[in-house]
Amino acid sequence: MKKIKIWSMMMLVAMALPMMVACGDDDEDNGASNYTEAEIVDLLTGKWEVYGESNLTVYNTNETFTDNYKGTIEFKADKSVKFKVTDGTKYSYSYTTSDGQTHTENFFLEENYIDTYHKYTILKKGGKNYIQFGSSSRGTAFEIVSLKKTTFMLRLDEEITDYNDNSKSLGHVYMTMVSD
Repeated sequence: MKKIKIWSMMMLVAMALPMMVACGDDDEDNGASNYTEAEIVDLLTGKWEVYGESNLTVYNTNETFTDNYKGTIEFKADKSVKFKVTDGTKYSYSYTTSDGQTHTENFFLEENYIDTYHKYTILKKGGKNYIQFGSSSRGTAFEIVSLKKTTFMLRLDEEITDYNDNSKSLGHVYMTMVSD
């Protein structure tokens, strides 16, 4: 009976060991939170092939848009940025102007979150580094989840609020950007 009990305990340890090893790196941020602004800009500078997923939920219509995309992003040393989706799903948006004409625009939703008209800024919040694309009042801040010389991962995960009433939540956006 003792042999069976010892054998059972050894099997339990053998089965649990791979799970402990596999989960060990999940808590590390690859040093992304320790980088200075200059180091982040230096590591990001260049043109990258990227891919990721995006999800937008609009609360008042219960509409959800989910997409996987591929594209390119170029970070320049002067903090300007160019982002282009090369493969993904276009989002259609229709609106009526004051003169009663209806217009429809088709665009990649992901390009809406990377403002290429303003330079990006590096922010530090809660011990984490973020890249803010766009102006400080209307930009989106992506958390730098990991950053190395040859790869990075950015994540946007935030509530969308009404510009006129910041306490009013309009929806939620989630987007990842991973370099190749």
